[in-house]
Amino acid sequence: MINSKRIVVFIPKDSNTGGPECLHQFVNTARALHFPVFIAYYTGKLKIERESYVNSNYSKYFTVGSMSDSQTTEILPQDYLIIPEVEVAHLAPYQQHPMAIWWLSIDNAVGPVRLFMQRNWGYRFYAGMLATLFRCRLIDNPTRLRLLYPMIASNFALHRYQHFCQSYYAYQFFDGILPHRSLLGDFTDLPLEDLKETTYTKENQVLYNPKKGFHIMEWFIQRYPEISWIPIQNMTKQEVMVLMQCSMVYVDFGNHPGKDRIPREASLCGCIVITNREGSAAHFEDVGLSDAYKFANPIAEHATIITLIQDIFSNYPKHRELQISYTETIQNEPNTFAEQVSRILRSVLE
Repeated sequence: MINSKRIVVFIPKDSNTGGPECLHQFVNTARALHFPVFIAYYTGKLKIERESYVNSNYSKYFTVGSMSDSQTTEILPQDYLIIPEVEVAHLAPYQQHPMAIWWLSIDNAVGPVRLFMQRNWGYRFYAGMLATLFRCRLIDNPTRLRLLYPMIASNFALHRYQHFCQSYYAYQFFDGILPHRSLLGDFTDLPLEDLKETTYTKENQVLYNPKKGFHIMEWFIQRYPEISWIPIQNMTKQEVMVLMQCSMVYVDFGNHPGKDRIPREASLCGCIVITNREGSAAHFEDVGLSDAYKFANPIAEHATIITLIQDIFSNYPKHRELQISYTETIQNEPNTFAEQVSRILRSVLE
């Protein structure tokens, strides 16, 4: 595709989390489709890395040579910029550029905004009031965020930019707050062919991520010690995959600020997934499970959840069949993602 415009994706230099992985996936997919997409690695406050840099954690998406070729160390006037949502407070140097904010989560941008606006007394008072109402359980966290984001959007003039939403949750959340929205997801990168060829004996054990909703999980662990609860922590990705393939159930009672990877990886590995209804988990478009596997208040519904887990232990094939469409949707994510990338970038380059 011949066009003088470049698309430049800002990626934090030394970060190795789900967000940067998604950004690297985008660049790799876009370049495979022959779009002029480049990486701008940055440090704090969107400061561009001026030296050639390679993050070996993402070598599965790039060879060293191709990663080097895809990096730019300067921003040109005609560049179209894609910036992760955690940097909305630092857009000022690039306001003259056409730009898209990629909302990889809803919650994660609020912390950096709070630090940037700590001298704004109006914002501090309003945000503090909402935080107090949340702590007193007079409002829930989604309501707090829905009340907070119009002020954030207005302060940083976010209506001027395009917005990509990694989840349907984000897409719906910003209805009436941010115009010019498009869905742009991601995909899990587990080796699907290896999963098809490998069979493990499923154990009666429940996996969970201790970084997600741990106060709820702690309650379940203390109340039901007869169940084998296993945290996913201090493991390589390969070790996590093997553990999932040996386990029957994965539960996630976190806040689901975006379309989280671990529930999808667990489903690919044959785990039966159980969630709450927070964030993206509330939307079938993001977490395509029936209501039988989603719970609005896990502690209040603990007896039903435990009965469900015990039934999964006894009738795993039945539950696997009931969740197979969710797994198949995840398996097709690379194709869906490529279609979204192509459609969005063709629009950008018109």
